[in-house]
Amino acid sequence: MDKSKLVVLTIGLFIGLGVFAWSWVNFTQSPPHDPEIAQRYFQHFHRRCPGEFGDEELCREVLGNHHRSCFADHLRPTPPDRVDEEGPFLYNRSLYLECMRSHAEALLQVDGS
Repeated sequence: MDKSKLVVLTIGLFIGLGVFAWSWVNFTQSPPHDPEIAQRYFQHFHRRCPGEFGDEELCREVLGNHHRSCFADHLRPTPPDRVDEEGPFLYNRSLYLECMRSHAEALLQVDGS
């Protein structure tokens, strides 16, 4: 086998494995919630936090450490009769913000002590 054919075969195999891995993650490991809503919640807290707590670094730390858990913790399954209209989960921004604020306040207390 020519060396050039081996290189092309290796590159093709590498691309094929990459497509398989991407597809597997995309179809089996995707979160059940809407990532756009998670991003909007993130941005909302990111805009409000500095005005509320006056510390940009604190806000980044809270977002980095607690956004995923607060977002996942506030999700509630949609009742079966409303899944078609509302999707698999009910979102509640006030519960999410309450969770994020509690973590920010806890960090302020630790830093202030």
